[in-house]
Amino acid sequence: MKFLTHLDLSGNNVEGGIPSSVGKLCNLEYVDISSNKLDGTLPEILQGAHNCLSSLQSLDFSNLFEGPIPCPTYTTRLLDLSNNKFFGPIPSDIGDYDRLKVIDLSKNNLSGKIPLSLGQLTHLQILHLSDNNLSGEIPETFRNLSSLETLDLGKNRLTGKIPQWIGGGFESLEILNLRSNSFSGELPSSLSNLSSLQILDVSGNHGVIPENISNLTQLESLDFSSNRLSGPIPQSFGSLSFLQYLNLSNNDFSGKIPYKDHMTTFEAPSFAGNPRLCGPPLVVTCPGDNKDGNSSKGGTSIGHHDSFVDNWFPLSVGLGFAAGLLVPFLVMAITKSWGDAYFGLVNKVFERIALFTYRMRRATP
Repeated sequence: MKFLTHLDLSGNNVEGGIPSSVGKLCNLEYVDISSNKLDGTLPEILQGAHNCLSSLQSLDFSNLFEGPIPCPTYTTRLLDLSNNKFFGPIPSDIGDYDRLKVIDLSKNNLSGKIPLSLGQLTHLQILHLSDNNLSGEIPETFRNLSSLETLDLGKNRLTGKIPQWIGGGFESLEILNLRSNSFSGELPSSLSNLSSLQILDVSGNHGVIPENISNLTQLESLDFSSNRLSGPIPQSFGSLSFLQYLNLSNNDFSGKIPYKDHMTTFEAPSFAGNPRLCGPPLVVTCPGDNKDGNSSKGGTSIGHHDSFVDNWFPLSVGLGFAAGLLVPFLVMAITKSWGDAYFGLVNKVFERIALFTYRMRRATP
């Protein structure tokens, strides 16, 4: 087996640790032992570039490993250590491994600040650091990552403002996830410059929706939920014709929902938890819209039966339609945790799509 270049043991429920003899397979280029039940710490021979594994390009170790984050080799392009129990800070010298194109350290117990050296990885295309305990601000060095297609920093403890520069220089950025952090201040208007963006999730933060958000013509998923957003929903939302998922729930929006054009494809749960919103698809009527067009009161009996049928039929249809919208709306409004679970599930679907995409890409070095 000394000439083995590809090792794939993924998804086999293998338990225990990794034998140190794996580190003697000096011709290995791709290693995938993900989706097993492997645990413990990684053998020292698999850590760092000081071993014979100088040809490694792809490492997928998603299991139950623990300990500090191991460094890759200098030839590594894909580093996936997600869904483990690694702890401590991200190594400060991670930026020295300049061939890295994909880094996934999500769903671990990492802490500390995001190292500035990550900004040196100018070939980096995908960066997943979500579901950890990382703190501090988004490093300004990230503005050098002009090749980024996915930036996922969700569910950490990041603070400060979402920087204005995040909307410049990322011509290829398709996925931006900053959800469930502790950012403050307004959402930067420069977000509308990310012309390739398809998924934008800044839920669980604070800010105001930029009026020119309609410039993001490629958007397929937009989540602004559970912020403290106020004011009217921009009229330009209706022009986002590719949008498939919209969540504006649990904010402080006010006024009439611009329910026209593409916005008519979304139902009440997308707007739940905004007590000052009104108009379709909510059952809350806007002031001035409740006009009683009934002129039969006091009229003659001629055609009374036909008039009753004509008036009752649209009323019954309307009641049925309203009931269909009212039930999910009440569920979302009364039981916030149910609404969070529903939209969380949808978010996981989009995350799985992104994960599948980059796993397919890694097959082509």
